[in-house]
Amino acid sequence: MMQEESASYLKLWSHALFLHELAGLTCYVELKTNYSWIKDKKYLSELVGTEYESDLPPNLAESIKSQPQVKQWASKIELESISSSPISAVIFNAGRGGNLIEVESEEVYPSPAGLARERGFQRQLAVKIRKKIDSSSMMRVRLL
Repeated sequence: MMQEESASYLKLWSHALFLHELAGLTCYVELKTNYSWIKDKKYLSELVGTEYESDLPPNLAESIKSQPQVKQWASKIELESISSSPISAVIFNAGRGGNLIEVESEEVYPSPAGLARERGFQRQLAVKIRKKIDSSSMMRVRLL
């Protein structure tokens, strides 16, 4: 695993999603939903109070409604960026020891390298199966 690259990648996404603007809160923000099918709205905050509100995770819709800091943050978050983000959830916990922000990310499967490896393995299996079938056919012909 490439730890530095992974951490850097998540940090870039953290900045792209303006997660620093939620510092100081104690909340859980789920970002797993794919909003790419919604064409007439651009920002996350625009879903609240519309027919799309039920597509928001319940805790997120309530936070946008009740917390001005979350509402301001949601007005900057483009639906397109959530759909392509590897971050699936963020936990903010403000306490006496400072702010703790924990980011959950989805493991990317299938990766391009994993798919190529899988296809190569499947080709090898197909070749071996064909050889076995061909060799058993040849044996039957010889026995007859």
